[in-house]
Amino acid sequence: MPELTPAHRDYLAAHAIDPDFALTLPLGGVRSVYDPNELPDDWRAGGIGRRLPEHGGILFPWVSVDGRVNVQLRPDDDKRPLDEDGEPLKYIYQSGRPPVLWAARWVENPVGVLISEGSKQTVVAAQYAPEGWAVLGMAGCWGFSHDDVPITDLEHLTGLAVVVGLDADAGSNLGVWTAGNRLSAALKAERVKSVKWLRLPAGGKAGLDDVMARRSPNKRASYLAALIEDASDKVADTKPKPSKKTAPEPPPDPGDGRVVVLVDQDRREVIRSLTGAMVGAFSGTRLFNHGGVVSELKGVKMTPVSKGTFNALVQDAAVTGTQSPKGFVHGWPDANVMLAVLSKADEFAPLDQVSTVPYVRQDGTVVTTPGYDPASRTVLALEGLHGIEVPEHPNPADIRTARELILTEWLGDFAFPTEADRANALALVLTPFIRGLVDLGRVSKCP
Repeated sequence: MPELTPAHRDYLAAHAIDPDFALTLPLGGVRSVYDPNELPDDWRAGGIGRRLPEHGGILFPWVSVDGRVNVQLRPDDDKRPLDEDGEPLKYIYQSGRPPVLWAARWVENPVGVLISEGSKQTVVAAQYAPEGWAVLGMAGCWGFSHDDVPITDLEHLTGLAVVVGLDADAGSNLGVWTAGNRLSAALKAERVKSVKWLRLPAGGKAGLDDVMARRSPNKRASYLAALIEDASDKVADTKPKPSKKTAPEPPPDPGDGRVVVLVDQDRREVIRSLTGAMVGAFSGTRLFNHGGVVSELKGVKMTPVSKGTFNALVQDAAVTGTQSPKGFVHGWPDANVMLAVLSKADEFAPLDQVSTVPYVRQDGTVVTTPGYDPASRTVLALEGLHGIEVPEHPNPADIRTARELILTEWLGDFAFPTEADRANALALVLTPFIRGLVDLGRVSKCP
């Protein structure tokens, strides 16, 4: 059974972590480990098992929402190996494996998702986040990407409110600020509900664990709730000044809802990002799947999207370009990517027809609100008929009034030879409005 040594318990407690809570986290929790034989074979891979005999310490078993594992070892202070620059390593990761977002506290249909940078920070967030919130851990400010491409873990955040907690240097370190803005673009491409940023009232490289450790234990939950409530729309109020050694200029923040798409990345990711941007911006309002073709609604007519139209639509949905050592360079996606996006008609809202008058759905309800109706796969584009109100449950007086209007005031002066003729005329008038109620397949089989 996983255990924590007294020294490790004291270390975690000094960072606002209840050791007993840490032991309850997924996959047996955070634990002390010195013998590689204590770990599953898969956990010993990537250098963890080789380093354990010499560099034991605290093991953090990071597991994603879908069950992928990438464990991290924090060597004891007196046993840390050195990196290429001769500096002690804070953590040892499983080399050769893509990072995962640690599902330290995952709940179904969460109120929101708090993404916290760092192992200890994530445990603190999982322990003290408000009820109903899910908590994911990110291994450093770039822990959401692999080979400069966002990892698949972000797909689980679609439609959810997200708050990101970077360390305090997000406002002073251009590299961290750049990572935050890149993460923001990645989350928007996944169509999260919102993205906000936890602002730590601290300086330097202080993390959430450092700030929470200075709070009384009985105040920590309310303190974190206040930080979440006061989260900002921006990574930092101002862009940090570059240092002598700095990352390239990040892609611009359009500030108008458009996402940034780097078109020189893995083609599958470029196609996915551009399709997501266009679906998020226009599906169900301007672009539709009409007969298996991505088409644009113009007035009351549908027009297949041409190459020229596609170029204009892309720039309305996204800022496209490449990232060079000198910074972001605006550019177009190549022709093959454009064709691939246009082949994704199934990603867009399906449209069968455009109606210029109110109509009846198959379930008998009446549509009078302009716009796209998913149930009937129809767009209502009223022409001079605004303000019409049809009661959901007409009373006898409503029915008498409607009958009098159609049969007496409108058709009353027509000299129909027979009642059948009048019925046919009435059917002709009503058919466009109630077409959704008619099973045309069955009608066509009638003798």
